[in-house]
Amino acid sequence: TTAAKNTTANKTTTTKKTTTAKKTVTTAAKTTAAPQTTKAAVYAAPVIYGTYASGTTVYTGSTASIDASMTSDGYIIVRDYGSAAKAVVQVTGGGITNQYNLTPGAAYITIPLSMGSGTYTVNVLEQIEGTSYAYALSQSIYAGLSSQFAPFLRPNVYVNYNGSSSCVLKSAEICTGCDTQLAKVSAVYKYVVNNFKYNDTQAASSKSGYIRDLNYIFSVKTRICYDYAAIMTAMLRSQGIPTKMVFGN
Repeated sequence: TTAAKNTTANKTTTTKKTTTAKKTVTTAAKTTAAPQTTKAAVYAAPVIYGTYASGTTVYTGSTASIDASMTSDGYIIVRDYGSAAKAVVQVTGGGITNQYNLTPGAAYITIPLSMGSGTYTVNVLEQIEGTSYAYALSQSIYAGLSSQFAPFLRPNVYVNYNGSSSCVLKSAEICTGCDTQLAKVSAVYKYVVNNFKYNDTQAASSKSGYIRDLNYIFSVKTRICYDYAAIMTAMLRSQGIPTKMVFGN
């Protein structure tokens, strides 16, 4: 018996592997710049150091009085309530005498103690006739200033201003945006020299010791050097910058 041998050849099937390359797409991020904003300049608000007669330390004569309550802040306040046509105040300190006109019967005037800490002699004199004057009050006063700059930060009889004065408001306007005191000084100086004109007629007729109306001077913008100095002093003091007026030829 012959057994039939059934042989089946093994068939090998090869499967082709297909590889698909991955495509990478890179999209650049789009950057949008933030809108530019301008920082608003900080308003240079006026700094007004007021003066007042508190009545704590008062020296009184028959027709005049001196309020020395605020000497630490660099000033005294004087009044004459007599009937003389004219009166003057002489303030002597450090060997220097300054004289101020005083209208009898009017309100107090503020007088600076410009020579710093020390002893001052204050004389109030009333006119008898012509150039003859008599003492209404004479007083020695000691002043211990809280700061050497105290007398140069406040309004007084020759630089009389307040928060609503025209020159003070203009100073606040032109100093807005100034980052330093020096920048403010420069801005005020340029404003004054570029907007005020010297008045030769006024110079010829001007009398010493007259009281300045800063609002009027600011409106006309034509006066003498003394008036320029008073305007600039008020503009700088109202920005908190100590400023001394210097008198002389």
